[in-house]
Amino acid sequence: MFYSILIALFFTMLIGFIIENLILNFDLKRVSYINDKIKSLISKLVGDKKYFDIFMMNDLRRRFNEEFLNAKIVDEFELYKVDDSRIRIKYMTGYVVEELEVLTNESNVEVKEINKKIVD
Repeated sequence: MFYSILIALFFTMLIGFIIENLILNFDLKRVSYINDKIKSLISKLVGDKKYFDIFMMNDLRRRFNEEFLNAKIVDEFELYKVDDSRIRIKYMTGYVVEELEVLTNESNVEVKEINKKIVD
């Protein structure tokens, strides 16, 4: 009887571990999808410009709310301007917090991953 309880406990922990890993794997795949979508969204918005101005930042916040927050793809996000050619985006989806830096130069948009954390 005692051994059957131990075996049941072991299988329960194993199944829980597998489910948590699948959820985390799904969240990490969703992060790469979101990064690609962010790059295409900013590329369309920037166009020929080499810098980010206040109006573009407001438009980006509005578009992020429509595309990601209202569609429940992202749980929360922060968007702020570092200087004229760089912005930082920090968002949380599921168990993953991702921080990106977006650079523009010569109408080319480059997205660099700064930090990726897994939150418990």
